[in-house]
Amino acid sequence: MPSRSLVHCGEKQAKNFKKSKDRVTLLACANATGNFKLPLTFIHKSTKPRCFKSIDMSKLPVHYFPQSKAWMNANIFEKWFHSYFVPYVKDYCSQAGIESKGLLLIDNAPSHPTLEKLKSSYGNFITIFLPPNTTSLIQPMDQGILEGLKRRYKKRLLQHLIIGNESSSLPIPEIVKRLTIKDAVFWSAEAWDEAAVTSLSNGWNKLLIDNSGSSLASTTLTLEDPSSSLVTATATPSNSAQATEVEDFDTLFSELGFNAASQDWLHPDEWLALDKSDSGYQLLSDEEIVATALEEDDQFEEDPYEDSTVAEVSPAQAYNAFETALTWLEAQGDVAPEHLLLVSKWRNCAAVKRTQSLKQTKLSSYCNTST
Repeated sequence: MPSRSLVHCGEKQAKNFKKSKDRVTLLACANATGNFKLPLTFIHKSTKPRCFKSIDMSKLPVHYFPQSKAWMNANIFEKWFHSYFVPYVKDYCSQAGIESKGLLLIDNAPSHPTLEKLKSSYGNFITIFLPPNTTSLIQPMDQGILEGLKRRYKKRLLQHLIIGNESSSLPIPEIVKRLTIKDAVFWSAEAWDEAAVTSLSNGWNKLLIDNSGSSLASTTLTLEDPSSSLVTATATPSNSAQATEVEDFDTLFSELGFNAASQDWLHPDEWLALDKSDSGYQLLSDEEIVATALEEDDQFEEDPYEDSTVAEVSPAQAYNAFETALTWLEAQGDVAPEHLLLVSKWRNCAAVKRTQSLKQTKLSSYCNTST
């Protein structure tokens, strides 16, 4: 979380807060055409946060890995390559009817294992390191894709604070305190799912060249690549889209009542750029490297601040919630029929489970037939 905070009007400073040391690391991977992307890899310090007490971790919309400091490291990356990258790409190739092989391009971050460890047993999946000091220049994910993901995530955060404040009248700091890693998991997964095909493919423009030796720079730049200047003619629409996005965040800030009355105030542009220099891996001194090597791999921090009580939802409550959601969706003009059908199916599922819970136990089950 940022070390500087948004301050609500009427407050001179963010009360009862201290600098948060909590963090997560995300790994994103997509192909050059943008029509295939792996689920996000999500790294957090706890093996199983309390907010996931009743949830099967394998059912999450991300690949979850625990690490004591929530950093990417060589062990996690190697596990991700063999357990997720290779199987997912194999499935994609099979469905697309193409030869099963893959090339993974990554930068030479110290958190990545050696190339020999990032190779499938049959050699049809290999890894290549990009040249040193070229991440910001040609690394596809660094060409506005991850920036777009983080902005969509942060917009969800602000929208959640607005709805929470309106529906419960709780102060903003209290709503923030109630956020959990589960919120971060689902918001980040949704933000990644919304990454457009054109945005993902445009991320490769600076890296790939066509048969004539020219860059594959597209003549259309999207919001997710606001800083790109591949083609001079595209500067105007890109700047226009970026300005619209900043206005959206200005509106959200205004609805939350944030203002510049405090020295801790951050302009939306500053707030969005707070983690821009985060490399995603930990730079260690020689002493820290030795200490890390001596640590037990299975020792992870628990969440001392997350509420251990997880509210159970009855089938009847779930049914009413889906009924309300369905009524709201039906009144919207931009909802696809399949989405209405999906919510209706879940409502019916809740009804079935409710009926099953009401079935009376047979009288014979209370009788002791033994002599």
